[in-house]
Amino acid sequence: MRRHSNDITRHPGNPCNGSGIGNTRRQAGNQGETVILLHGAGGSRRDWAVVMLMLSQRFRVYAPDVIGFGQSPRSDVTYTVDIFRDFVIDLMAALGIHETALIGHSLGGRISLAVAAALPDRVTRLVLAAPMGFGPVAPVGHIIATTVWAFYKAARLTPRYPKMALDPGAYESGTFEKIRQPTLLLWGSRDL
Repeated sequence: MRRHSNDITRHPGNPCNGSGIGNTRRQAGNQGETVILLHGAGGSRRDWAVVMLMLSQRFRVYAPDVIGFGQSPRSDVTYTVDIFRDFVIDLMAALGIHETALIGHSLGGRISLAVAAALPDRVTRLVLAAPMGFGPVAPVGHIIATTVWAFYKAARLTPRYPKMALDPGAYESGTFEKIRQPTLLLWGSRDL
């Protein structure tokens, strides 16, 4: 374990799920309610550095590299929201977290919703910043992903992001109906 400035601890390569895919995470603060920060597609735990410092004054805060992103090991697995959800649930078990608030951006927001639906008694509240697959712009995301996927397929490339966005569950609202936790939804007027 290596200490970083401002009381943020980096935990390298800690396997946290049944598939054996490891991750890295950062932790800050050691008191109060637990908060897990989940970054968006293409992001990493580092996206939350400033937020972690602010929240760590009142909360115990974790920011993992979601599997397949940041410095986590890569795999040939086709990542889905269910795989990401299970990763967070396994991370909670590995860290001994019984209850937590979840803060997610973009893909991290979608993962947060899936975890909250699966563990309604263990997720205390949600903060979702421009969550993926939510609201009237969701079909636009599917159209963009379909177009990008066709390009990558023609070029014989193997992208992760367009493929993830084509997951049928990425744009369905069935999960949303199960959410009972207090939820703060943040969305910029120019976000897509």
